[in-house]
Parts: sequence; structure tokens; C-alpha cells
Amino acid sequence: MFIINENLALKVISNMNDSFIFVFLLGACVLLVRQTGGGNRDEQQLGERAPAWVNDNDVTRCQHCNNRFKNSIISSRRHHCRSCGRCVCSNCSQRRILLEYCKAENEVRVCDACYTHFTGIAVTKNAATLIKPTRDIERTILYGDFRMTSGNEVVWISLQEDFHLHVFGGKLDQAENHAIKLSDLVDIQLDNDTRTFTLRETSKTHVFILESNHLIFYEKNDLLDEKLTNAGTKLNFYVNLWFEAIQLARSTTLPDWYIRKRDSADSGVSNIG
Repeated sequence: MFIINENLALKVISNMNDSFIFVFLLGACVLLVRQTGGGNRDEQQLGERAPAWVNDNDVTRCQHCNNRFKNSIISSRRHHCRSCGRCVCSNCSQRRILLEYCKAENEVRVCDACYTHFTGIAVTKNAATLIKPTRDIERTILYGDFRMTSGNEVVWISLQEDFHLHVFGGKLDQAENHAIKLSDLVDIQLDNDTRTFTLRETSKTHVFILESNHLIFYEKNDLLDEKLTNAGTKLNFYVNLWFEAIQLARSTTLPDWYIRKRDSADSGVSNIG
């Protein structure tokens, strides 16, 4: 049993072997808690032992200010906080303190949040340099990785209750690269053979491919679990799940399975493994 936070539990689905699912799930739970602000993080243990570092491949933005790495606003170099393990930019990790687990190294680099935690000194920032988070986990219907045909890059897409597809550069990014308002689409097509989604706006076309190693996150849902068990293949199930949810969102409608689970009393717990 894994509790992500008070209101939400995520189910991780993979077509890989069970051992990978367990390891990925455990890691995902830790990282998802950390990147939402550490609501369940044991702050009493900060600094007492070395943290697990956030994987560089999981973020394209600083986990504090949400600015993209390698742009003109922040330093391109990434740093990991020696206290919590977050991946942050230079501007958000300029301070050093002495931590219990690495006293022999003298003072080490920490993020602004951990610096405030240990010292009680708030770090002030220019509001103009901060990017507002747009990922709302508690209002997320589906979340998964796709490959964009333009640029051939992997992105993470969140379908949220606002009926937008929020496109993120990394799995743990909190600020989107862009969003697609589904009610504005003039056409949506699915090629089942190639698992290609084509979304057409008046002036722009978006093409996403659901690949064979697709990972999808959603609140644990018994109805979906049953459908997945009876599905011919997992990939076809994922494709249809996304396509049906996007079609409903285009007409500003939430999936019935999502509404039932959201409004149920046990929506905060995922019984997995």
C-alpha cells in the first residue's frame, strides 16, 4: 500500500516485468511526493543521511523556480541539493550549510527550501523570475509519456480537469511547455496501427505517438483495473483510454470512471503489489 498524499494515490502501469514495476513505483512515489513540496517527507531526517538524487532525465526545469535549464534567465548548470536531493539551478542553490551525514566535507550546497528549513532564514526571490506551476496532480485524469513527431522528443502529458492537455518536458516538471485547449480543436484523429494521435487546432497541428514502453499514471481505479485485465493488449487499452478521455474532454466532459473514483471515500489510497 502506498499513500502519495492525503487526497491522491497514483497507479503506475507498465508492460515491463513485475520487478521493474515495483522498483519504478517505489521510486515514483518518493519523487512525486518530493516534487509536490514534500508533504509526506520526514523533515526530521533531512541532513541526517544522504538523499536519493532526482534523476537529471526526469526534469527539464529547476524544481524550485520552474525555469528551464539552459535558458537566458537561469544558469544552465544543474545542481542537486545535498539535503533533499532536488535538481535545482544555481540561483536556487547558492547557499551552503553543514549537514550531519557529511560533516567531513564541511559545508555543502543546499537548495533554498532546505536552507530555510535549517536556518529559519527566508530566501527572497524576484517574483518575475518565478514560473507558476501548472501541473495539478489532484485534478489529473491521466498522465503519461509520448513522443512528439516535431523534434522527436519525449514529453509528458497531463490531461486535467480543466480540459487541457498540459505538455511537460520532464516527468517531474511542474511548469508546462505549452497547453492544448481541447474544446478548441477542430479535429482529432487516431491511427491505431502506429498509436499516433493527431490533434488539429485552427492554426496548428500536434502529433503525439504512444510508444511500446508507455508509462501511464492515474488514480487506482477498480473499474479500469478490470477492463485492463480483460483487454486484448495493454497498449491497445492505453491507446483507447487516452483517446476516449481526450474526446470527452473536448466536449468538456469528465470520464465516468474518473468522477466515480474522485468522489469516492477511498480515493487517497492505492493498493498495489
